[in-house]
Amino acid sequence: SALLAAEQGGQQLKWAPMSEKQSVFLKEVFEPSRVETKDIPEIESKASNNYEEINAFLKAKGFSIQLDPFPEQDLGTASMLKVVLDWQEAGHVRDVFLEGGDSKAYPGVFLKTGVTFEASPAHPN
Repeated sequence: SALLAAEQGGQQLKWAPMSEKQSVFLKEVFEPSRVETKDIPEIESKASNNYEEINAFLKAKGFSIQLDPFPEQDLGTASMLKVVLDWQEAGHVRDVFLEGGDSKAYPGVFLKTGVTFEASPAHPN
């Protein structure tokens, strides 16, 4: 969705993968889903070479995260997926800490059952 938003920004873009993972993503995920993705109403995206436009989009959607300034020749994107669901049981607000990591607290929710934590080898959090 973010890549489609970038393409619709009026710029002539040709995606140039910089790694094998990016190449696989463009070929096996992005291209085959290009048509369907734009019709998913739960996904909204913004792309711009102006970080303030993206920050305004994020703020309007209720996000506190903001992009740092970047050069006008760069491109930034933001996407959000809005899914409404009902939980089987109520949770309780709790901080989450990385196992064996720093002592930084991350906001989380404690549920008594049906929850597991998984770690990705591609990302430290």
